[in-house]
Amino acid sequence: MSTIQRILVPVDFSDASRAALRQAATLAKALPAKIEALHVWEPAPNVTPVQLGWMAGDANAFCASLEADLRERVEAMVVEELGKEVGAGVDVLVEAGYVAHSILERLENQSYGMVVMGTHGRRGLSHLVLGSVAERIVRAAPCPVLTTRAPTEAAEEESEETSVDLETPTHV
Repeated sequence: MSTIQRILVPVDFSDASRAALRQAATLAKALPAKIEALHVWEPAPNVTPVQLGWMAGDANAFCASLEADLRERVEAMVVEELGKEVGAGVDVLVEAGYVAHSILERLENQSYGMVVMGTHGRRGLSHLVLGSVAERIVRAAPCPVLTTRAPTEAAEEESEETSVDLETPTHV
C-alpha cells in the first residue's frame, strides 16, 4: 500500500503550475491519492486591513470577495487541465499569506504524502532577486517534492543552451 494518500499542488495559474497539476493527476490515479490544489495570494505589504476599510468599506468583505473569485479561477483551471470528471475530485484551497510560508505551514500541520509543484526555472539575477518558492519548499518540506516545468519553458531553455549563432564570429 502506498504511503502517499494526499498530494498538495500549489498553483499560481502559470503554465508550470498547470503542468504540475497534470503530473499530480497522473500520480494520483496510479497511487491512488487525493489531490488538493492550493492557491496562496499575498496581500499587499503596504495596505493594512484598516486602510482597505478606509478605501473601500469592509475589508473582510473585500478579502472574501477576492478569495471567492480566486477559488472560481482555480476550479476553472482544474477542470480545464484535468477535465470535469477528474477535476471534480480535486479539493480547491485558497488562502492569504506569504506563498512559501503558507505552503510549508500547511505541510507541517496536515498529512500530505507529496507535493507536486511547478517551477519557472529562473537563474542568475532574477533568481537572486525574486527567489524561488519551489526551492524553499524542496529544502524544507517534510515530504517528497516533485517539481515540474512547463513543457514550452523547458524546451526553450534547452534550445537556447544548444543553439549556435553562426552569424556572430566567436574568438577563442
